[in-house]
Amino acid sequence: GLSLAAIACLGCFLVMFTLYGPPSTVDIGFGSRPDLLTLVVMIFLPPVIETVIGQWFPIALMARFTQRTWIQIAGSALLFWGLHFTNVTGSPHLSLVTALPGGIMLAWSFAVWRRRSLLKALFVTASIHFLYNLPVFASAFIWGRDS
Repeated sequence: GLSLAAIACLGCFLVMFTLYGPPSTVDIGFGSRPDLLTLVVMIFLPPVIETVIGQWFPIALMARFTQRTWIQIAGSALLFWGLHFTNVTGSPHLSLVTALPGGIMLAWSFAVWRRRSLLKALFVTASIHFLYNLPVFASAFIWGRDS
């Protein structure tokens, strides 16, 4: 469950660090070091909003047309990848390594947990997304440029 997600998140962060060096060289849209309130808002809000938009909505919509979970997961993951096509790196090709696997992981989590409870699916999936984002945003706060 969450331990596997934490390992996957760490792995993605290590890939990014290896390819791009220290996070201060990556602009995640702040332009400079974010203040603590901005950082907190950016860490907690997007996972909740994107879980609704990127997992709940597409999986529920596709469930009306097919009961095949893998199709629902694939559609959700592709939408998530599209929403993050040029995030962080500015490279659509690198987003195949960062955003698409994350989208698959989040869609799979949502699909599994929604069988038990919609609230649990939202909570667990948003929590995994939070863990996935945490290293990137924390590094922007720690190593970000001061203006």
